[in-house]
Amino acid sequence: MVGIVPDVWEDVSDPSDWKNTKYPDLANLDSLMRCQICKEFLQAPVLTTCDHIFCSMCIRRTISNTNKCPICSEETYESGLRKVLLLDSIVRWFENKRPSLIESLQIDQIEDSVDEDGPSIKEELNRISENAEALETASSSSEQLAECPVCGTCMNVNELQEKHIEECLGNAQPSSKETKSVRNSPNNVVGYFKIKTNVTNNIPENVQLQNSKIRKKKRLPNLDTSLSFNKLKEKMNSLKLPVNGNKTELENRMREYINLYNSNLDSIHPVSERLLIDKLRKWEALNDRKANLKSGRDSPPINADENTIKRQKKEHVSWNRQNSGQYMELIAFAKLNMQKLRNKEQAERNEKQTERNEKQTERNEKQTEKNKEENDSLNDDSGDAFSDLETELIS
Repeated sequence: MVGIVPDVWEDVSDPSDWKNTKYPDLANLDSLMRCQICKEFLQAPVLTTCDHIFCSMCIRRTISNTNKCPICSEETYESGLRKVLLLDSIVRWFENKRPSLIESLQIDQIEDSVDEDGPSIKEELNRISENAEALETASSSSEQLAECPVCGTCMNVNELQEKHIEECLGNAQPSSKETKSVRNSPNNVVGYFKIKTNVTNNIPENVQLQNSKIRKKKRLPNLDTSLSFNKLKEKMNSLKLPVNGNKTELENRMREYINLYNSNLDSIHPVSERLLIDKLRKWEALNDRKANLKSGRDSPPINADENTIKRQKKEHVSWNRQNSGQYMELIAFAKLNMQKLRNKEQAERNEKQTERNEKQTERNEKQTEKNKEENDSLNDDSGDAFSDLETELIS
């Protein structure tokens, strides 16, 4: 199957990135937006019947193996999954803004760091505090105010929507008189600009509604394992999927594509089917590489060009040489810990056995003393009886 495992992996983010920022508790928010299966930010989040949220792709893969929730082990089926478009939009926004937030909230940059395209954080805090006066003026007036999302100017809503926003986007100088920006506005001050809403449900269209074409698409049914090899190839051809390989390989490929396709319909921003097929190729190439490594073959996928094969082999050998020492240290450390644990357990067993032996010895000593006392008592009784008999005979 065509496709090569990517050489450069994207930077892996982690909630601990917030540790050295002004607000380290944001790590909790960061964690809440992550899937409990893949530990990455939620992609096309879905809600299960047991009220847990996962990436659509992750939970579908899990359900295909076992119909149980990974968190509570309650029975879960694909028919019970419900997409959460609002959460999808929130996670996407947070993921996009996260790098700039972490950078701007670094503790060593809070006091006097200056952004190249804007004021320093200190000046921004002063500006926000000065907005209190403008906020009081806006509260006492019946005029609705809104803040321009481009330049931060606060003005009349109609004026912002009709003219000002276009001037800002066109890099033109706004003609209206600037007033102080107002954040955290009360009810009579709307944020940024009015959101177009669905008249029937009063739901923001850009947040909780998918494209009509996507909503009309039907999900692919689960794979019918009773299909013959030729029927399965026909079905995959109709979906423009590769049909090389044996039946088991085709079934695995089809299952993965069904999961990709159905999870894509759960996303607020679904991708094209061409990109889904590309993801399928990468997934299968990665599995092929894992199989090669497991079987002891260090070669990349056989469909890679010769230069890529040589380069990846060289990099793999070099990486193994550089890190083999660390692996040996980890293995030795693990064995040492296991040996310490076994020694500790053996010492505890020996101590318990010693205590049992001491108790048994005490019981034996007590029993010996008791037997001795009984024997002495019997001897005394027999001696008295003999003396009495001797006295009777003499008399």
